Amino acid sequence: MQQKSMAHSTIKIIGGFLGSGKTTYLNRILSQAVPDAGIALVINEFGSVALDGDLIIHEQYSMMEITGGCLCCSLKADLITGISDIIKNEAPRIIYIEATGLAVPDEMRKTLEKHFSEEDGVTVDPVTVTVDCLQYKKMKGKLRIYDSQFEGSPGIKLTKTDIYPEDLIEEVNNHIRSSHKDIKIVRPAAGRFLFNSTLNNQNNETGHKDNIQTITLDREQAQKVKKDRIQAFCRDHSDKIIRMKGLIKNSEIWEDVQFDGENFFSSELKKDYGGECKMVLFTSDENRDEIAQKLQRYF
Repeated sequence: MQQKSMAHSTIKIIGGFLGSGKTTYLNRILSQAVPDAGIALVINEFGSVALDGDLIIHEQYSMMEITGGCLCCSLKADLITGISDIIKNEAPRIIYIEATGLAVPDEMRKTLEKHFSEEDGVTVDPVTVTVDCLQYKKMKGKLRIYDSQFEGSPGIKLTKTDIYPEDLIEEVNNHIRSSHKDIKIVRPAAGRFLFNSTLNNQNNETGHKDNIQTITLDREQAQKVKKDRIQAFCRDHSDKIIRMKGLIKNSEIWEDVQFDGENFFSSELKKDYGGECKMVLFTSDENRDEIAQKLQRYF
């Protein structure tokens, strides 16, 4: 970094697999921040549709959205340029980066540490990763990109602890502690962590080898989506849908709909939400065409 900042900025990376609770965790942090906290946000989306930014409480904060890949690999240059511009132009006290659910968070930390230092007035904090207990039990040791979330001994935030049985939570807690001796686990005291072709089948070349692909519905397609229908679709194809998230409007009511591979959630958006309908699904490369075709028939 060539330009030094008079203020000190701390970069905090929030990682976690698809649907594990990153956006809701970030929203909780922002809702508890004091006014004029000097916060800037960087939101990374794997696909071309910027959706998470619409769900972030960011009215009083600057926010940069970077789409079309992961900041840990294909968009490294965008990450460095974006952070440099934010520090130069805004000199925030804290920069929160919400990684895409297919990123390797520790790779982002390493990239940032190579380009920013205490001498520049920048601290890169250890990564925090959100963990959905049921998702952990299903995917740990079975999906490389899932296991990569735990590289570099990040801090762990267990999510959705109000909807899972205590024995599952304790099982996951104990497994993480035994498998990763240096990892610190924090369990929220209370409160839900939600996640949260002509469909456009995007084959993103990001360097990830797990062959996870996105299916994106454009505005016209997403306008046809009804909550009960998309809920039924996710339920009927839960073995092939890794993640779904969308913003839809039914009967003049805007809703955020989410599926994490196991649970379906929805919540009403503010009445003055001025965005547009959008939706994206994540599935494997081998199931992409089948899910895209069936999705078209549903709507």
